Amino acid sequence: MSKIIVWRGNDKAGIGRFCAHLKEELGEKFEVRIVDNFSEIINLIPERKRVVAISSTKGWLLPIIFPKNFFVLHGFPNLLHYSKFRYHIMVAYFRVITWLSFKTVSVSEFTKLINESFLGISSDYVVNNDTISLFKSVNKLSKKREVVKILYVGRMLEEKGVFTIINSFKKISENISQKVELTILGADEDSHDDLNRIRLIKFTSNLKCIHDAYINSDIFISLNPLEPFGLTALEAMTAGNV
Repeated sequence: MSKIIVWRGNDKAGIGRFCAHLKEELGEKFEVRIVDNFSEIINLIPERKRVVAISSTKGWLLPIIFPKNFFVLHGFPNLLHYSKFRYHIMVAYFRVITWLSFKTVSVSEFTKLINESFLGISSDYVVNNDTISLFKSVNKLSKKREVVKILYVGRMLEEKGVFTIINSFKKISENISQKVELTILGADEDSHDDLNRIRLIKFTSNLKCIHDAYINSDIFISLNPLEPFGLTALEAMTAGNV
């Protein structure tokens, strides 16, 4: 039986959750192993011919070692986020990695469109994890809650717009009669600001924890101007969030 290894890289990024979904879907039929350091990869070299590797941006070593490597395009380089020099380096890097890889996978049609049309980086497949199955038992009641719960899922980075969300929430919550609470799933550690009703939850790729966060929220918010229509939008919609 073939062994599938998945390079997780940053567990806080969307690719970490993508890998968690992937392991859950393939785990019953294949031996799936998530790796996050190069020493584990080196130990697998003797088995490289029977290994199917799935790598992301930082897993550059996998397509060099494993003949059957699937490279996952989780987004695309852009000039709003990178300097011109780094932008061109990233485009060149993606082109080399996709050329070395056995197949290239995009996580959405939009990601595939941008990479192919503007950057010349082609994809063989588009794979949106079966996110809907995770929420198939959802049956949200339409009754009015005493506290309206707002959710943000993602890393706490300036370019994600999360600090704009926090600052705006503080101002809005002070000027409306409706009780509201903001939960941010993507912090470095757990904390709770009782005064401003902001709850920070340490990021996890545990699917049940993520599932519960969506189910217990009413509104999902994302202000990331560079979002390549990733998993969070799909998860929020299938969970019934506004």
